[in-house]
Amino acid sequence: MGDTAVESKRFPTSVKVVHDGLNYEIDVDAEIGIDPQNLKEAFTSQAGQYSWYATVHAAALHYVEVTKRKLDLVKSQVAGEWRGRVTEKGKPYSETAIASMSDSDKRVEGAHQDLLEAKRQEGILRAVREAFAHRRDMLIQLGANERLEKSTY
Repeated sequence: MGDTAVESKRFPTSVKVVHDGLNYEIDVDAEIGIDPQNLKEAFTSQAGQYSWYATVHAAALHYVEVTKRKLDLVKSQVAGEWRGRVTEKGKPYSETAIASMSDSDKRVEGAHQDLLEAKRQEGILRAVREAFAHRRDMLIQLGANERLEKSTY
């Protein structure tokens, strides 16, 4: 039997976040990483970093809801335009036909893409916020290990 090589694929560690109209490019590894030689800095920055990411995540959740509402409004507007039209035979379009034609409208597609991007951003920020909770646990453990090492010498 031959060896099987497994290629490890890392996801990008840099994310772009838009918050309050400002664009941020964040190196997640640098934000979450802990320098064991400087635990004091990691301890003192943890609460503020977690708070910032939790706040930005909450804003992202809100933006997802806002973009859902915008998508609904665009769909409604486009469907209303189709309801005003008639078929070649002079009959109104069915609701099924209107829904189908509305979904393929460029405005609806654009609003749907906006929603997908908002959900992507929210997912990234949720993951980073959760990573900071894990970071807190790791800091507690590293601090305990350091105290144990100091007490044994």
